[in-house]
Amino acid sequence: MLATIAGDPLLAVRTVGEGRTLAWASDIGPHWCPTEFVEWPGYATLFANAVRWLAGES
Repeated sequence: MLATIAGDPLLAVRTVGEGRTLAWASDIGPHWCPTEFVEWPGYATLFANAVRWLAGES
């Protein structure tokens, strides 16, 4: 578990064998995420790094 909101899971990752999985328990758009989060300078970096990690690049 990498991140929770009020005790509920938001971001969880796991490796099993040579595979990787990531669960993001929300929408990545502005419907559910606060505007401040979507406009956060690290927003694009967070998701780009998540995809790189899933692809085994890190």
